[in-house]
This record gives sequence, structure tokens and C-alpha cells, in this order.
Amino acid sequence: MVFVEMSPSNSGIWRLDFTENATPKPLAASDDDELLPALSPEGDLLAYTAFVSGEWVVTVSEIATRRRYQVGPGWAPLWSRDGSRLFYSDKSDSVVRVEVTGLAPFEWGAVTRIKDLVDDTRMLDVTPDGKRMLVPRPVEDERRNDSIAVTLNWFDELRSRVPSVRD
Repeated sequence: MVFVEMSPSNSGIWRLDFTENATPKPLAASDDDELLPALSPEGDLLAYTAFVSGEWVVTVSEIATRRRYQVGPGWAPLWSRDGSRLFYSDKSDSVVRVEVTGLAPFEWGAVTRIKDLVDDTRMLDVTPDGKRMLVPRPVEDERRNDSIAVTLNWFDELRSRVPSVRD
């Protein structure tokens, strides 16, 4: 599991393996803020948003070597299902695509703008074939309910619903 740990001073990306007595390990934790992690389909690359020198930058890190590559200004990276492309929102609120040209070391091609977003939306998903994109649009509705649901102790509930396998 990859998650964001937030503190009053900054945020970082951590990893937790689901083994007994496992402890979280940092994947991208520095003095900069790191948010919005996305693991590549093979799990060997981590794309995320980092706040570097006053700007949000999409960054890719090789998990094994910890090498980092700043792909470009933007946020909210998303891998294509086959790992050959990386999508993210750029500074002009457009969705852009980057072709992945190498994995070890990570290499990428030119950034291509593919879709303008509406009202600063940062959430999207891409079909497995990479030909269509799902982007939410704002709803103009007075009946809209702005609420959030918080689940506490969800690991306890998970443990009670899923039997564990022990040797």
C-alpha cells in the first residue's frame, strides 16, 4: 500500500507491505511536499506531485534505485494501464500525455496536450486502450450535498470480514 503521510510542516509518500510486523518505509519523503502517488502497473515506478522551488512538478521515482526525474510542471499523475504513457494536469489545467520511452533508467518523450479541463478539475481516468478519458464535470444543482464520510478503524473492520491465513 502506498499512502501520503501529512504533518504540519510537509507531506511525504510512504509504503506499507502487508506482512506481519511490517513498518512503513518512505518512498518519497523530503523537505518538499509530495502528494498524489501513482504506482506504475508493474510497481517499479512511482509518479507523484512534488512542490519544488515554489511550483508543483510531476516527478517519477525508480523505487529500486530511488532515482528521481522531474517530468514537468503539473499535478495528479496517472499511468496508462500498460505503463507506456503518463497523464497529468498541467499548469494551464489541461490534461497532458507523456510517452514512456525507457524504464531503467526512466525516460520519456515530449509532452502532448490532449484535453482542456473544465473548472480546474484534477481527477481523471483513462480507458485501458488509452483512447478515451473520463473527466468529471461540475454540476449546477442547488440540491447538491457537499459532505464527506470518514471511516475510522477500517483495518479492524477488514480483519473481521476477511479471514486471515496463518501458517
